[in-house]
Amino acid sequence: MEPEDDGKELFNGTDDNSTPAKNDNERVITVVAFFSFGFILYSVASLLIAAAEDILRGSDIPTSAVLSCIIGPYVLITLVSPYFAQNIPYLPRVIVVFILYEVGLFSLVYVTRVEAKLLSVCLMSFAFGVGEMSSIAMTSFFNQVVVGVFSAGTGVGFITAPLYYTAMTTWFCVSSETTTLTVAGLVVLYLLFYALMERKHSDTCTTSRKPQHETFNYIQYERVEETTSEQDSPSPPLLTTAEKLQAIKQILPTILCVVISWISEYLVTQGVITTYAFPNSPFPPRDYYQYYITLFLMGEFIGRSYLALVSLISQNSLPK
Repeated sequence: MEPEDDGKELFNGTDDNSTPAKNDNERVITVVAFFSFGFILYSVASLLIAAAEDILRGSDIPTSAVLSCIIGPYVLITLVSPYFAQNIPYLPRVIVVFILYEVGLFSLVYVTRVEAKLLSVCLMSFAFGVGEMSSIAMTSFFNQVVVGVFSAGTGVGFITAPLYYTAMTTWFCVSSETTTLTVAGLVVLYLLFYALMERKHSDTCTTSRKPQHETFNYIQYERVEETTSEQDSPSPPLLTTAEKLQAIKQILPTILCVVISWISEYLVTQGVITTYAFPNSPFPPRDYYQYYITLFLMGEFIGRSYLALVSLISQNSLPK
């Protein structure tokens, strides 16, 4: 029997380890780490949505203020981060995400002013943007399967946190503050799994993977002058205005679908489910929002993962 490797590996592919983005083997801990990244990031985000009215308890500020604080910093960081994020190592990013989450969660529980609570939500939204951007960028160094694993983690976290918050605060009568504090322990796993995962995205790891016996032979060389053909080679043709407009026309239907869906989603969450209540209901008025938002996010979870559900029934039903 051949000796086993130091760590169990999944998803066998090529044996070339010099290119991390190829289909080489992925270890179990790496796959679990990417799942946990998606799960933790989206759990905290969806928990804030479920806790929106509890955050504003005792104030006249509308629920849309919390949802705006959840989305605003997240959109900002995803817009500006591509211009400088590649110059920042991953470890400092992960530490920043951990610190912002912990500071935001504890301040959300212990501060009394609503304005300070909204600032805490902004901190966690910023952490959400940095964490998602960094996790997606890290997937390029690994087997493509980690993309699907990360996506699965986001879907599970998207529905698990609202169910957990609703169950704790409505069925088991646990305070919203205590329920929120329990999530602070979950964020610790974000730092832990990053420490345990394989570091293909690290420069030091890439260097250590090279053969130690690699040597270089230095030989004399002489400069070769550029040829006329290289100097006179034509530059790639630029797209004309008509071609650019044609490309925009082709992607416009997809963009409009995304825009309409997001507008509809936030119109419903900010202006509809926060106002519906019925007399003689079996639960108090405070619980309306909890049930509405849980059912809403459950429907979005099904909508996000319907292709995976269809593939379990019939592969031929999937669009090609």
